[in-house]
Amino acid sequence: MKVMHSEWTDRIQHWIRTLKEDFYEPLGEISWEAFRTREHLKPEEAASCTFTKAEPGFTWGETWEYCWFRGSVTLPSEAEV
Repeated sequence: MKVMHSEWTDRIQHWIRTLKEDFYEPLGEISWEAFRTREHLKPEEAASCTFTKAEPGFTWGETWEYCWFRGSVTLPSEAEV
């Protein structure tokens, strides 16, 4: 059984192609760090906690678990407008 009419499938494929070709250009990667907690923290409190590198495959989301993230971005000169 088809979930979506072929017209919509074609439209979505077109949108994805357009976004990739016209709007997205990878400029680098973001280095992510994170820490998990069951405590409900304020941002100031979370900033003083110990963060560890969040590699691909990093998981969180147990019941009542919070996860705080921080990242670092350095843009190359090609990113200037």
